[in-house]
Amino acid sequence: MFKKIKSFFNEIISEMAIPKEKVTSMDISELKKQAQLIHPVGFYLLAIKLFKQDEKDEAIFWFYVGSIRYRYFLSSVQTDPFEPENELFGKVQFEIGCTVLDYAGGNPIFWAAQIENANKWDTEHLNFFYPKKNNPGALAEIKLNMQQLQQKLLDEKEDIIRQRIENGAEVRL
Repeated sequence: MFKKIKSFFNEIISEMAIPKEKVTSMDISELKKQAQLIHPVGFYLLAIKLFKQDEKDEAIFWFYVGSIRYRYFLSSVQTDPFEPENELFGKVQFEIGCTVLDYAGGNPIFWAAQIENANKWDTEHLNFFYPKKNNPGALAEIKLNMQQLQQKLLDEKEDIIRQRIENGAEVRL
Protein backbone atom coordinates (compact mmCIF):
# COMPACT_ATOMS: atom_id res chain seq x y z
CA MET A 1 0.00 0.00 0.00
CA PHE A 2 2.79 2.42 0.95
CA LYS A 3 4.57 1.76 -2.37
CA LYS A 4 1.39 2.60 -4.29
CA ILE A 5 0.94 5.86 -2.39
CA LYS A 6 4.62 6.74 -2.90
CA SER A 7 4.38 5.95 -6.62
CA PHE A 8 1.23 8.08 -6.94
CA PHE A 9 2.90 10.97 -5.09
CA ASN A 10 6.00 10.76 -7.31
CA GLU A 11 3.78 10.81 -10.41
CA ILE A 12 1.99 13.94 -9.20
CA ILE A 13 5.30 15.66 -8.44
CA SER A 14 6.72 14.82 -11.86
CA GLU A 15 3.59 16.27 -13.49
CA MET A 16 4.10 19.52 -11.59
CA ALA A 17 7.74 19.92 -12.64
CA ILE A 18 8.42 22.32 -15.50
CA PRO A 19 10.70 20.85 -18.20
CA LYS A 20 13.57 22.73 -19.84
CA GLU A 21 11.57 23.25 -23.04
CA LYS A 22 9.07 25.40 -21.15
CA VAL A 23 11.51 27.40 -19.00
CA THR A 24 13.14 28.96 -22.06
CA SER A 25 10.03 31.05 -22.73
CA MET A 26 9.49 32.15 -19.12
CA ASP A 27 10.31 35.69 -18.01
CA ILE A 28 12.15 36.68 -14.83
CA SER A 29 9.06 36.91 -12.63
CA GLU A 30 7.73 33.54 -13.84
CA LEU A 31 11.09 31.84 -13.28
CA LYS A 32 11.29 33.19 -9.72
CA LYS A 33 7.67 32.33 -8.97
CA GLN A 34 8.06 28.77 -10.27
CA ALA A 35 11.63 28.23 -8.97
CA GLN A 36 10.79 25.10 -6.98
CA LEU A 37 9.28 23.47 -10.08
CA ILE A 38 11.66 24.34 -12.90
CA HIS A 39 14.30 22.30 -14.69
CA PRO A 40 17.72 23.41 -13.38
CA VAL A 41 18.62 25.14 -16.65
CA GLY A 42 15.90 27.67 -15.76
CA PHE A 43 18.09 29.05 -12.98
CA TYR A 44 20.88 29.75 -15.46
CA LEU A 45 18.41 31.46 -17.78
CA LEU A 46 17.15 33.49 -14.85
CA ALA A 47 20.73 34.46 -13.97
CA ILE A 48 21.59 35.66 -17.47
CA LYS A 49 18.29 37.53 -17.85
CA LEU A 50 18.93 39.33 -14.56
CA PHE A 51 22.52 40.05 -15.59
CA LYS A 52 21.35 41.63 -18.85
CA GLN A 53 18.93 43.82 -16.87
CA ASP A 54 21.86 45.01 -14.72
CA GLU A 55 20.73 42.94 -11.72
CA LYS A 56 24.20 41.41 -11.64
CA ASP A 57 24.44 40.75 -7.90
CA GLU A 58 21.21 38.77 -7.95
CA ALA A 59 22.40 36.94 -11.08
CA ILE A 60 25.29 35.46 -9.07
CA PHE A 61 22.85 34.07 -6.51
CA TRP A 62 20.60 32.38 -9.09
CA PHE A 63 23.61 31.08 -11.01
CA TYR A 64 24.68 29.18 -7.90
CA VAL A 65 21.17 27.95 -7.12
CA GLY A 66 21.24 26.58 -10.67
CA SER A 67 24.65 25.05 -10.14
CA ILE A 68 23.49 23.23 -7.01
CA ARG A 69 20.25 22.05 -8.58
CA TYR A 70 21.79 21.01 -11.90
CA ARG A 71 24.71 19.15 -10.32
CA TYR A 72 22.23 17.36 -8.10
CA PHE A 73 19.98 16.47 -11.04
CA LEU A 74 23.03 15.14 -12.91
CA SER A 75 23.65 12.75 -10.03
CA SER A 76 20.68 10.83 -11.45
CA VAL A 77 22.44 10.17 -14.76
CA GLN A 78 25.80 9.35 -13.17
CA THR A 79 28.80 10.06 -15.35
CA ASP A 80 27.50 9.08 -18.79
CA PRO A 81 29.40 11.53 -21.06
CA PHE A 82 26.81 11.04 -23.81
CA GLU A 83 23.88 12.05 -21.62
CA PRO A 84 22.42 15.22 -23.25
CA GLU A 85 21.93 16.80 -19.82
CA ASN A 86 25.69 16.63 -19.20
CA GLU A 87 26.31 18.47 -22.45
CA LEU A 88 23.67 21.11 -21.71
CA PHE A 89 25.07 21.63 -18.20
CA GLY A 90 28.56 22.12 -19.61
CA LYS A 91 27.29 24.68 -22.11
CA VAL A 92 25.33 26.81 -19.66
CA GLN A 93 28.04 26.51 -17.02
CA PHE A 94 30.58 27.82 -19.54
CA GLU A 95 28.55 30.33 -21.54
CA ILE A 96 26.58 31.90 -18.71
CA GLY A 97 29.22 31.19 -16.09
CA CYS A 98 31.93 33.12 -17.95
CA THR A 99 29.80 36.26 -17.87
CA VAL A 100 28.39 35.98 -14.36
CA LEU A 101 31.56 34.71 -12.69
CA ASP A 102 33.77 37.34 -14.29
CA TYR A 103 31.54 39.91 -12.62
CA ALA A 104 31.46 37.94 -9.34
CA GLY A 105 35.26 37.96 -9.20
CA GLY A 106 35.19 41.72 -8.70
CA ASN A 107 34.15 41.17 -5.08
CA PRO A 108 35.20 37.77 -3.70
CA ILE A 109 33.56 38.42 -0.32
CA PHE A 110 30.17 39.11 -1.91
CA TRP A 111 30.72 36.19 -4.29
CA ALA A 112 31.24 33.84 -1.34
CA ALA A 113 28.16 35.28 0.38
CA GLN A 114 26.04 34.57 -2.71
CA ILE A 115 27.20 30.94 -2.70
CA GLU A 116 26.16 30.70 0.95
CA ASN A 117 22.80 32.32 0.14
CA ALA A 118 22.24 29.87 -2.73
CA ASN A 119 23.02 26.91 -0.45
CA LYS A 120 20.59 28.29 2.12
CA TRP A 121 17.87 28.89 -0.48
CA ASP A 122 18.19 25.35 -1.77
CA THR A 123 17.94 23.98 1.76
CA GLU A 124 14.80 26.01 2.50
CA HIS A 125 12.95 25.28 -0.76
CA LEU A 126 11.52 22.13 -2.27
CA ASN A 127 12.86 20.68 -5.47
CA PHE A 128 9.95 19.24 -7.42
CA PHE A 129 12.02 18.67 -10.54
CA TYR A 130 14.35 16.18 -8.85
CA PRO A 131 13.27 15.75 -5.20
CA LYS A 132 15.99 15.94 -2.56
CA LYS A 133 15.09 12.54 -1.13
CA ASN A 134 16.12 10.84 -4.39
CA ASN A 135 19.83 11.03 -3.60
CA PRO A 136 20.56 12.83 -0.31
CA GLY A 137 24.19 11.69 -0.29
CA ALA A 138 24.88 13.35 -3.64
CA LEU A 139 23.15 16.54 -2.53
CA ALA A 140 25.20 16.66 0.68
CA GLU A 141 28.41 16.26 -1.33
CA ILE A 142 27.43 19.04 -3.74
CA LYS A 143 26.61 21.38 -0.86
CA LEU A 144 29.91 20.53 0.82
CA ASN A 145 31.74 21.36 -2.44
CA MET A 146 29.93 24.70 -2.56
CA GLN A 147 30.96 25.44 1.03
CA GLN A 148 34.56 24.56 0.16
CA LEU A 149 34.44 26.92 -2.84
CA GLN A 150 33.02 29.63 -0.61
CA GLN A 151 35.84 29.15 1.89
CA LYS A 152 38.46 29.12 -0.87
CA LEU A 153 37.17 32.46 -2.18
CA LEU A 154 37.44 33.96 1.30
CA ASP A 155 40.89 32.48 1.91
CA GLU A 156 42.22 33.71 -1.43
CA LYS A 157 40.37 37.03 -1.70
CA GLU A 158 43.56 39.15 -1.61
CA ASP A 159 45.12 37.08 -4.40
CA ILE A 160 41.94 37.29 -6.49
CA ILE A 161 41.80 41.06 -6.08
CA ARG A 162 45.54 41.46 -6.81
CA GLN A 163 45.26 39.37 -9.99
CA ARG A 164 42.25 41.32 -11.16
CA ILE A 165 44.06 44.62 -10.63
CA GLU A 166 47.09 43.30 -12.51
CA ASN A 167 44.83 42.22 -15.39
CA GLY A 168 42.86 45.46 -15.47
CA ALA A 169 39.64 43.72 -14.45
CA GLU A 170 36.95 45.38 -12.39
CA VAL A 171 37.28 45.29 -8.59
CA ARG A 172 34.28 46.22 -6.43
CA LEU A 173 34.87 46.36 -2.69
